[in-house]
Amino acid sequence: EDVRLHDETGHTADTDSTTGTGWTIGGGLEHAFDEHWSLKGEYLYVETKSDAHTYFSDEGEDYYSNNTFKSHIARIGVNYRF
Repeated sequence: EDVRLHDETGHTADTDSTTGTGWTIGGGLEHAFDEHWSLKGEYLYVETKSDAHTYFSDEGEDYYSNNTFKSHIARIGVNYRF
């Protein structure tokens, strides 16, 4: 993961890059309507945190950014079995 910040003039701030870890939890259901067709639904919650940090300065002020990603994923689908 590589994070880059740009100021209003387009200059790139200093960054570092590394691989982070995370976790996922979720569940799903599938219902068969007949021998060939089924409908399914799934929900996932994903949270990852990277050890990558972004540092930049603006008019003498130092800023620090820690990178965290959180996402809710919902899926629905229809299956046909041959």
